[in-house]
Amino acid sequence: MGNKIKINIHTNNAIIYFLLTLIIIFEASCSTIKAGIYLSSIDPKEFEMTILKEPDVKILLEEVYKFSENYTMSAYTRTAIKSNIKKSERYTHAYYVIHNNTGQFYTLSFNGTQFSRYSNGVWAVNTESDLNSYISFLDGENIWSVEIMKSENIINVKETIFNILGKIDSHITYYYIDHLNKKVNMENCITALTETLVEKQIE
Repeated sequence: MGNKIKINIHTNNAIIYFLLTLIIIFEASCSTIKAGIYLSSIDPKEFEMTILKEPDVKILLEEVYKFSENYTMSAYTRTAIKSNIKKSERYTHAYYVIHNNTGQFYTLSFNGTQFSRYSNGVWAVNTESDLNSYISFLDGENIWSVEIMKSENIINVKETIFNILGKIDSHITYYYIDHLNKKVNMENCITALTETLVEKQIE
């Protein structure tokens, strides 16, 4: 009787261990597959454009900083890819929208510059996916699952732009995968936004 109990315990432990192993492998595979879908859907030409436009982005932001009273900023999240990956903690993209007092707006986000999981990072204005998602949000279609993080009434434009300008020349590496965990000397779109955003002081 005692031997049977021991055998059953060992058998049950083996089954549990086997099932846990399968779950771990499955989760890792899903993450890898999703990451592959994410990277394969991005147009490499857009990376090239973000690099070429970086000096213009800095000039624009310096203008916003100089005349910050003429601008408002808001922050948004969206799904990384509208048709392939649903928005989740791990697969979410974040970006700013800058409005001026004439009705114009620009999107601004931190992006990778190479077709890989880790690359040089660059702040980019009006990337196609950011613009499309925001316009879809304004039109009420919201196929990118856009949600507002911080409204224009909350963000301190001058101090936020000051922080972004400070990061532009810091040569921080961008990483696509594992948005949930901060990496040393690395940023992704979410951490770059949350670490630069400054809220207005309530008087």
